[in-house]
Amino acid sequence: RVNILAPAAWSRLTEDIFPQGQNMEALLSPDKVSPLVVWLGSDDAKEVTGRTFLATGNTVQLLSWQSQTVCQKDNTEGPWAVSEIGDAVRENFNHWPKGIQPTRRPWE
Repeated sequence: RVNILAPAAWSRLTEDIFPQGQNMEALLSPDKVSPLVVWLGSDDAKEVTGRTFLATGNTVQLLSWQSQTVCQKDNTEGPWAVSEIGDAVRENFNHWPKGIQPTRRPWE
């Protein structure tokens, strides 16, 4: 079994990236991530493999790859120029899936 765990937890290294004054130390305590680690290593999770999990507080999210063409031109043409590919990529930016931003979600 091989899985990836992307933890978002409070520590000395992360205290500057999370919002201040919202009891983040308790909400994102590392001990909220460890049960997932133990479970993924147990026989109970033997059928779970090849997955990526984001663990943030008491929330566990399954992350997955997706492929979405954001710009394309005919392969018989020469390669993209740097100036034109930037414009082509940005043209559909509003239609892209939202990126993962665990530090920007509203905390209760």
